[in-house]
Amino acid sequence: MDFVKVFGLRFLVRVHKSGTGRVRGYGRGMAKKSWSDLTPNQRRAVVAVGAAEVVLTTAALVSLARTPSARVRGPKAAWVAGCFVQPFGPVAYFLVGRR
Repeated sequence: MDFVKVFGLRFLVRVHKSGTGRVRGYGRGMAKKSWSDLTPNQRRAVVAVGAAEVVLTTAALVSLARTPSARVRGPKAAWVAGCFVQPFGPVAYFLVGRR
């Protein structure tokens, strides 16, 4: 692997057997990782955090659907939209959105 400078930015390039390079990163030397580059523990962590976000979002949306409007701070439609701002939306609803 080697770094190439383009317009003052450093890109990480992996050289293939054919001799051509492929840009693997962006910014100032930050390499973008693919799923196969992650260790098994990192993969487990990504899956666990993703599952937690799905559960938390689902719980927030179910709570919004079952809770009367009088017991929700602000418009319900705004909270539904906010629940899709991960991971802060569902957490904000549970901490601030309910009365």
